[in-house]
Amino acid sequence: MSRRLLLVLAAVAAAPQVRAQDAPPPPRDTLAAAPAWALVADGSATDWAPGAAWTADSVASAARDALAWLRRRGHADARLDSAVVVSGVTGARGRLFASTGARRRLADVRIDGASPERLPALRRAVGIGVGDVFTDADASAAAGRLLAVYADAGNPLASVAIDVEGGGERLVFRVDEGAAVVLDSVAVLGGRSRAAFVARVMGVEVGQPLRGFRAERMAGRMRETGLFRRVDAPTLVLDADGRATLRVRVEEAAPGAFDLVLGLLPAASG
Repeated sequence: MSRRLLLVLAAVAAAPQVRAQDAPPPPRDTLAAAPAWALVADGSATDWAPGAAWTADSVASAARDALAWLRRRGHADARLDSAVVVSGVTGARGRLFASTGARRRLADVRIDGASPERLPALRRAVGIGVGDVFTDADASAAAGRLLAVYADAGNPLASVAIDVEGGGERLVFRVDEGAAVVLDSVAVLGGRSRAAFVARVMGVEVGQPLRGFRAERMAGRMRETGLFRRVDAPTLVLDADGRATLRVRVEEAAPGAFDLVLGLLPAASG
C-alpha cells in the first residue's frame, strides 16, 4: 500500500474512545484553560494547530487531521488512543491523546524514470538514504533538489512525484524529465527595460538552452539592481510550436540620467 505525499491521506488507526459532556467547562486548570483543540503525543503537548474549528461531533475529522500532522513528521505508525471533548456555550473543546510509535527507517530509496546518465547526480542530490528517518518535509525538499538538477541541465519542465510505500519503508521519486528547452525570447511586461538587459541580469541567453531556471532567484537578481520598484517571478511560456518565452513583469524606478546605461527604451512621446 502506498501514499502520495502531495495528497496525504491518513485514516484513524483505531476508533477513538470519546467522552462527551453537555456540562459547563471544567475548571481553568484543566481542559477549559487549554486551546480549543490540543494534541498530546506520548504524554507531551504538541504544537499541532487544527485545520478547522471542530465541533463536538467532529472528533473523527479532528483525529484524521492530527494523525496526518504526526505522519508528516515521520511517525508512520501514529495512532489515536483516546479523546476528551467538552461541549459548552462557547463551543467545543477537545484534547486528543496519541501514541507516535517508532519512526520507521528507510529500507529503500528509488528514483524512477530518470535517464541513466542523470542518476549519479540525482542520487547525490536526494540527500536521503537507506537507514534514515524522514518526514514529508524532508521528501519534498529532496524533490526540490532533484528539480534543481534538471533546471541546471536545461530541463525546467521536469516534474517529480513522491510515493511512500511499505508503510513508510520505501521512498520513491517518480521523475518526468520533460523536454530540454531552448530560450527563444524574453518579454518584459510593464516597463521600458530592454529584453537583452533583463536577460543578462537574470543570467539567461536567447538562443541557448535555458539552464538554471529558478524563478525567485532570477527575480531576486533583478531586485538587487535597485532599478525596479517591483519584480514578479518570471514565468516560462511555450507556444503551440514549442517556442519558449521567459516573461517577467516589472515596475521600474523613476527614470534618471542613466537610462541608456541601464538599458531602458526611450519613453513614448506625447
